[in-house]
Amino acid sequence: MLYPQSNKTENGKNIAIINLYPEDKSEDYHRLSLKVDTETNKPLQIATYGKNGMTNTIDILKIETNKNFSEKDLIFDLKKYPKAQVIDIR
Repeated sequence: MLYPQSNKTENGKNIAIINLYPEDKSEDYHRLSLKVDTETNKPLQIATYGKNGMTNTIDILKIETNKNFSEKDLIFDLKKYPKAQVIDIR
């Protein structure tokens, strides 16, 4: 469920803070928080707030766009990860 965002300035950037709350109240977390640069619409931070008091924060320091990848770059090599389970949802 999306609730209204708040705005603030951090490190000279205008930041939108978007809080997400689970519809299922039995989830282990009570809120996810996203910080987005309002000028570029790029995410800057993602944080989860657990019901047990634990907070996990991921700061996004670099986003690279318009990258070219070969088909080989996009194929998962099962030989490197023999214990992995692959689920093909095509």
